[in-house]
Amino acid sequence: LPAGCYLTVSRAGLSLHTYWQPSLEDRIVYPRAKDYSDRFLELFKNAVRSRLRSPGPVGVMVSGGLDSSSVYCVAQTLLREGAAPTPQVQTFSWVFHELRSVDESCYVEDILRQYPTTAHRIRGDSLWGLKPFQGRLPPRDEPLVAPYDALLRTTMEEARESGVRVLLTGQGGDEVLYAREHHMMDLLRALRIRRLLREFLALTPRGRRSVLGQLAAGLIPAEARDTLTELLGRDLPDWISQPFAHKIGLRSLIKQSRIPSKYGEHYLQSQH
Repeated sequence: LPAGCYLTVSRAGLSLHTYWQPSLEDRIVYPRAKDYSDRFLELFKNAVRSRLRSPGPVGVMVSGGLDSSSVYCVAQTLLREGAAPTPQVQTFSWVFHELRSVDESCYVEDILRQYPTTAHRIRGDSLWGLKPFQGRLPPRDEPLVAPYDALLRTTMEEARESGVRVLLTGQGGDEVLYAREHHMMDLLRALRIRRLLREFLALTPRGRRSVLGQLAAGLIPAEARDTLTELLGRDLPDWISQPFAHKIGLRSLIKQSRIPSKYGEHYLQSQH
């Protein structure tokens, strides 16, 4: 079926209907800045409520970050208001007792003090990426890019054992709410400099550095970027041993994996 369509079947045959078509030209304009946040909260609560339909408890993977925490807090608010179509909302969080630099359990505990519930804490120190495949790595057609595979599998197993059949996350929050480099590039391409500066200055210092890096990556030719980063000694991260990189010819391998410049423009267009 085409996107936004449904099909009806009758004795007369098949009939295709369009139930939704996004308008790319309409703009939403409110008289006050507060109206935007109020409307966003209304839509956000409706989105969370519609995903709480379950005869049993619903789980939320709470990392301590803004995205998943917002989902959980809104779900609990709806539950307290009697507006949630589920009897309970539980949390599933990863905790690290050894890898303290990545542990965010202090934020999770703050949230649980505000909204107590049945909380599941998954120890993640030993759940490294290929843990489930020890001694039996499955054949793959491409490199495995799943650093959290063991953590996710363990979380889902615990959720299933707890009777949870619906598990929500904050995944995608950055893509929806964060001013990504593609959006900034569109503003620059349209010469909307005032709005570009306003949105750029609204970012955190770390966000600004990230956007500047991505803009530079899009504007500076790949060959020039490679040469510059190699001259500055920033072509490889610090955690890679330089003797090891030299031994296997890592820099040469990276360059060979680059998208050829004659295809680069087409590739970038396809990504947008």
